[in-house]
Amino acid sequence: MEKKTTLLSWLSLIFSIVPIFIFTAMLGGSNFSEIELFSPLIVALILAVLCLIKKNEKNLLPIISLIVSVGSGSFMLLIITVSQMGQPS
Repeated sequence: MEKKTTLLSWLSLIFSIVPIFIFTAMLGGSNFSEIELFSPLIVALILAVLCLIKKNEKNLLPIISLIVSVGSGSFMLLIITVSQMGQPS
């Protein structure tokens, strides 16, 4: 059985990159909530784990997506916590 890259892998990668643009827009002054920021990361994590579990799936894109999701999510959470962007004004 040949391993291949499917749509789930690509969606996982896309969902892990989208919050980076949302976070950049938040820093620029746009009004986004934390739910809109972190929900694509959660979806990306779930899709990456599903892709890693599948036996006929190549593991390169899900691993990259997992690394990007965890890394960018941790960085964004750190910046939000330190700058107190999550506090109601």
